[in-house]
Amino acid sequence: MTGSSTASGETDAKGRKRVNRITYEICVLQALRTRLRCKEIWVVGANRYRNPDEDLPADFETKRAPYYAALKLPVEVDRFIEGVKAEMRAELSVLDAGLPSNADVRLVERHGKSWIKLTPLDAQPDPDNIVRIKAELQSKWSMTNLLDMVKESDLRLGFTDTFKSPTSHENLDRTVLQPRLLLCLHGLGANAGLQRMASLGSGVSTKDLAYVRRRRLNVPALREAIAVVANGTLAARNPTIWGDGTNACASDSKHFGAWDQNLTTQWHVCYGGRGVMIYWHVERKSLCIHSQLKSPSSSEVASMIEGVLHHCT
Repeated sequence: MTGSSTASGETDAKGRKRVNRITYEICVLQALRTRLRCKEIWVVGANRYRNPDEDLPADFETKRAPYYAALKLPVEVDRFIEGVKAEMRAELSVLDAGLPSNADVRLVERHGKSWIKLTPLDAQPDPDNIVRIKAELQSKWSMTNLLDMVKESDLRLGFTDTFKSPTSHENLDRTVLQPRLLLCLHGLGANAGLQRMASLGSGVSTKDLAYVRRRRLNVPALREAIAVVANGTLAARNPTIWGDGTNACASDSKHFGAWDQNLTTQWHVCYGGRGVMIYWHVERKSLCIHSQLKSPSSSEVASMIEGVLHHCT
C-alpha cells in the first residue's frame, strides 16, 4: 500500500500530502464487480448475484453422481481440470501447426502486444424459408417510397392545411400548393434538399420550392402538423393490438454531428465531439409526440418540461 499511496497522493493548498481516496474507492468497486460476476461474493436476497449454492438443485448433495453423469462431467475436480488442460493443449497444437499455412489467421502487433487476427467469414446464403417469406411479403406489400407515405398521410389527415400563408391573399391554388409542400417537407426531412426534389421530374423548379418554404414553413406550423399526424396515429390504433391510450411518455436526447457554422453546434463533453442535441418525447407505444433541437450545454430539464407542455397531442 505504500507505493500505491505515494502514486495516488496529491498536495493540497497548504502543501500537505493527501491521499486521493476516490482512487482506492474505485479500485474497491472494480474488485467487487469482478467478484460479483464470478460469484465469489454474493448478495443476500438478490437474484442474479445470489449465493451460487442456491443455483443448484435442492437434492444436489444426495444426487451428485446422477447430475454429473447427465452433464457428462467427472465427479472428481482433478479429472475435470486435466480434461480441460488436455483439450486446450490439443487445440493449441492444431493452431500452432496450421498457423503458417492458414491465410485467414495472422499474427499482428497492436499497442505493442501480439494479437491473433481472424479474417471475417464469408456471408452464408439465406435459408430457403427466409427467401420464400421475403418473396411472399414482396408480392403482397411492395417497397413503398417515403414520399408516397407522406402523401398518403396528407390525403388522410390533411396536415398540409396547417401551413398557411402569413397574409390573407393567396395566389397558388390548393392543387398546386399541396405537392410543393410535400416535396419541401420530404426534401428537408430526408436531408435531400430542395434542388434534389426539383430534379425528380416533379414539374417544379428549385425557385418554386424555395418560395413555398420561405412563405409557408415555420416552426409553429410544423408543430401543428406533427400534432395532426400524431393524433391521427393515436386515433387509428386498434385497441385490441396496441391497448388503450396512455398519458405516459419517455424523454431523452441524442447527439448528432453538425457543422461548426451552425450557431447551435457546441462541443459535447460526454460524447467527445461537436454537434447538436435532438431531444425526443416518445409515448409508451413508441410514437414520437415531440422533438426539439437544443445545444449540448442547454438544460435538458427545460427541454423535458417544454415537450410535456407543448406537444399538443
